Amino acid sequence: MNIISSKPNRRIDLPATFVLLIVGTSLAWGLGVLEFRGIKIAPWDWASLIIGALWAHYFSYNRFKVTQAILVALFLAFLFTTWMGICAFVSSQPERALTMFLLQIRNLLLFFCITTLFVTFRIDLERLNVWIFGLGVIIAFISVIIYIPAVREYNNIVSNPALWKPGIGYILDQGGVLRLIGLAKDPNFYSAWLSLSFFAGIMSSRSRLKWLGIAIIALSLLLAMSRAYTVVLPASTLILLVLAVLNVKLRRALKGYIRSIILVAVFSLIVGAVWSLTLNDIWESILKRAELAGTTPRFAMWQTLIENMKSDFNPIVGQGLRGAEQALEGKYSHNSYLDVLFETRVIGFSIWSLFVVFVTILAIRRLAEPGWVPWAQSWLIILGMFLSLSAPYHPYVWMLAAVIVGTRQNAIESQEHFV
Repeated sequence: MNIISSKPNRRIDLPATFVLLIVGTSLAWGLGVLEFRGIKIAPWDWASLIIGALWAHYFSYNRFKVTQAILVALFLAFLFTTWMGICAFVSSQPERALTMFLLQIRNLLLFFCITTLFVTFRIDLERLNVWIFGLGVIIAFISVIIYIPAVREYNNIVSNPALWKPGIGYILDQGGVLRLIGLAKDPNFYSAWLSLSFFAGIMSSRSRLKWLGIAIIALSLLLAMSRAYTVVLPASTLILLVLAVLNVKLRRALKGYIRSIILVAVFSLIVGAVWSLTLNDIWESILKRAELAGTTPRFAMWQTLIENMKSDFNPIVGQGLRGAEQALEGKYSHNSYLDVLFETRVIGFSIWSLFVVFVTILAIRRLAEPGWVPWAQSWLIILGMFLSLSAPYHPYVWMLAAVIVGTRQNAIESQEHFV
């Protein structure tokens, strides 16, 4: 039975539910791990089980489609996952390396489930964007509400080291700066994951309620004070602007969108001024963050990994999975590109890079279609944030890639295969 219909229908709810589940779980990661009879079950484990069960149930009595784009992406993802398995066996921490390999298998399965669902249905991407925007507004509102009491108790927090990193709400960072982390456990992750909701809101139809939601999200991103995000956001917008100048079709699709981003930036300055007058001087904190940019510990971590590779360079497998953490004595490098290169060396890094480039090309080629801009810019944001996050194996990244690869575009993907 061919389950493709010419118009969006109720069945959109299933793939949309998958995406919302992934976005929500990513933003609420800090809620912690549940333990049942000695077995630790993280939020992502629950999400993966739900997605897998729903996918298996639905396709037990239907057939799904795959496109050439999906086949290419799956092939590259499978090769990379296989190479990770090889690198796990040469790791000096085999048990932890095997755990990472199993997590990547989960990502591969999520990628397969989402791509096949999105290509099987004609997804109403604009409606899905509205749902994601609404979810982002809820998350941002909760995050700001949790953060405000911390601002009022700033002096007590500074004087008590036990309160510097409570897990959710805020984190007292370098220079005594109080940064919002919401439920995501990290301000940089929070900024990267919330971008999709932010851009989806900007792309949605105009309304007063829309701008209120955008203001809440923008405020929470401002309070997160991510230096990397401050650079990546305008950089990704500039890339879109250049593409719009070079292509007439993109110019029509992106003109109002880019104007709205600029408007939101100006509005954020106003919101920040009001915040500074009523609660605390956010501009002083942002300035302090900028002044301390050159002293961030991550530069020393990057140098350690680079020197390690120079002194013991093995182009095949290197130190294997978890090798970067071991070289940094249990710390994260905050650089996904270095992580992949250090732990999987030239072969793994080359395969992963091909996958990333392939997804990026698809994202750019689809910019002119309605509803696609938030996804494309969110992918560009991720590529930039990889320079400050150790997140190449995070499910959110693979979900984003899956939607970009899996959503059908008839003009490009006319050749389809039935399974």
